[in-house]
Amino acid sequence: MRLIADMVAFTVNEVPSWNPINICSYHLQEAGATPIQEIAFAISTAIAVLDEVKARGQVADEDFPKVFGRISFFVNAGIRFIEEIAKLKTMGRIWTEIGRERYGVTDEKMLRFRYGVQVNSLGLTEAQPENNVQRIVLEALAVTLSRDARARALQLPAWNEAMGLPRPWDQQWSLRIQQVLAFETDLLEYPDIFEGSKVMEGLVDEFTAGAKDEIAVVEEKGGAVAAVPYMKARLVESQRERFARIENGEQKVVGLNSYTETAESPLTATADGGIMKPDPEVERERTEALEAWREARDEDAVIAALAEVARVAAGDRPKTSCPRPSLLPRPAPPPANGPPPCATYSAPTAARPASAGPRRRAIVTPSPRPVTG
Repeated sequence: MRLIADMVAFTVNEVPSWNPINICSYHLQEAGATPIQEIAFAISTAIAVLDEVKARGQVADEDFPKVFGRISFFVNAGIRFIEEIAKLKTMGRIWTEIGRERYGVTDEKMLRFRYGVQVNSLGLTEAQPENNVQRIVLEALAVTLSRDARARALQLPAWNEAMGLPRPWDQQWSLRIQQVLAFETDLLEYPDIFEGSKVMEGLVDEFTAGAKDEIAVVEEKGGAVAAVPYMKARLVESQRERFARIENGEQKVVGLNSYTETAESPLTATADGGIMKPDPEVERERTEALEAWREARDEDAVIAALAEVARVAAGDRPKTSCPRPSLLPRPAPPPANGPPPCATYSAPTAARPASAGPRRRAIVTPSPRPVTG
């Protein structure tokens, strides 16, 4: 969290056009999160980041709205179409409230709930994979149909990702889905078509109350970082319940536990089985190139760089007069004539000994992962 907060503060102060962080809730739904859990755990994580940035005192109070405005989200969109729309409307509502009431943000531009989305991969099936096309389209509509809660960036998986790696043509198919929605339909020409809907408003109210309750529980456990075991346990239980509903037939999945009879699919009848199969020779060449690069790199520089990272990471927190804020009440304003509440602090840079020789660039690369078909 310290590394994240320092990076956010640096970019706000020094790289004004850079958006430093995406709060990712995509993996939460993949791990079994309900809409309320996805909202609450993602917002709690964002609060933890914002509070850490504020506590470290590297951004002036008058610039803190820029920190809030730089936070964006990367969310998931599942097959329960109406609930997904309500989920995103709820996230926007809660995010705006937090900005205004907790962090004192008044600039409407900074208060915007900005998110990109990758639609759900958890619901894609290897059985009758052609059914994944209509699942992907519905999930894409869930994050584009409501103008007031529309995604700013959209990624769609390919129909065959439950089986293996998609080929270029498969990826093109997903791209064309987006282009048809954008350029052939009238989706982008009208105001929010759910405005005034009693059903949608009621669902958003329900999700808002549930998410706020869950956020309060996370706070009681010390915030998002300290509450990781709690959140993990909640996700495991939700995923267990989901699998149980599928296994006992309560939750229908077409082609998997219902309507399983099928004609042969021409999409998977090809020699490659409908997925991309990498050339083993390309894998061998890339592995050898990586091994050669590792042998040629400056290992001493790598070790020294890692040791320096460990030394800095083990150091004291930046010195600041700001106490760590609570997750709920907004800190009181400073006295009119008193010192500024947060003093910017820069750690001294250690001198490099002349005997160390010239600097060389060191890059640490993890062990290569095998490529499988």
